[in-house]
Amino acid sequence: MTFRPAELLLGLSMAAFVPAMAAPPSAPVDACKMIDPVAVASAAKAWFSVPVMLAKDSAPGPRAGSCSFTTDSPQHIDITIFYAPSANPSMYGLGQPPPSNETPVSGVGDKAVFDQDANLANRYKTENLAILKGNAVLVLSLTLDQKLAFVAKEKLADFAARQLATKM
Repeated sequence: MTFRPAELLLGLSMAAFVPAMAAPPSAPVDACKMIDPVAVASAAKAWFSVPVMLAKDSAPGPRAGSCSFTTDSPQHIDITIFYAPSANPSMYGLGQPPPSNETPVSGVGDKAVFDQDANLANRYKTENLAILKGNAVLVLSLTLDQKLAFVAKEKLADFAARQLATKM
């Protein structure tokens, strides 16, 4: 399963209509509460070797939410966190062995998989790190201008382990 930000957002939106394993949270899920914007900006500067001004966009939901940090200067960068505190792991490719285009990642949550898509027919390329911790699922997704280099999965995993997995 290749993760795509639009498909993940749809999946997280649909999670609101699927019976959950536990009772829904009393307040909407705000993924932006899980991450410090300064940490995201610092990571982006380290990953892309340029300081970037990132605009933040929050999309809380009843069972899942997302938080995006985007810029188009100097290149398109979109760093999005999708978070569902109680989810069906197989909806996110975490309930079964990963297909050949996904790589297991250790040291982040109970289970994590990484994938990337650089189809040259598209303007942008994507890379995703999906993390399972208990019943919670978090996906760190980067959508980048084709001209930018991918961020190494080890760097994404380190960022996720330090900045995100501890809050799941």
